Amino acid sequence: MDLYLAEPKIAKRDSRLRSSGRLIGFVFDGVHFPVQPATAFYDWLYVGAIYPHREWLRRLSRYAAFSDIEFNPARSINCQGRSCALFMSLMSKGLLNEAAKSPEAFLTTIRSHTYGAPSTAPPGQGLL
Repeated sequence: MDLYLAEPKIAKRDSRLRSSGRLIGFVFDGVHFPVQPATAFYDWLYVGAIYPHREWLRRLSRYAAFSDIEFNPARSINCQGRSCALFMSLMSKGLLNEAAKSPEAFLTTIRSHTYGAPSTAPPGQGLL
């Protein structure tokens, strides 16, 4: 609980994150979340945070891709650009309202619609 209330920089550097063993799950506001699919917990948090603004965010549908300038694939698998793309995909497929109902509904929705792990390809621009 002490890391939950800590400043982000301090929480990220806490030695227990490296010495306490493998991650077995997440608990947020009393809701338990599995570690697989690997980015699902972060994606659920992101989608839930911007869901109340979905009507305003509809204007993002004119974009074909999203990016996260701070994302470093060597240090993290979670990417705001990817989560935003997932949000827009759920919206365009008419699945957003169902997915946003609960963590269980989110997991069921993404698992039933080809939700894959982030690419393991080396970072950089691919060929066009």
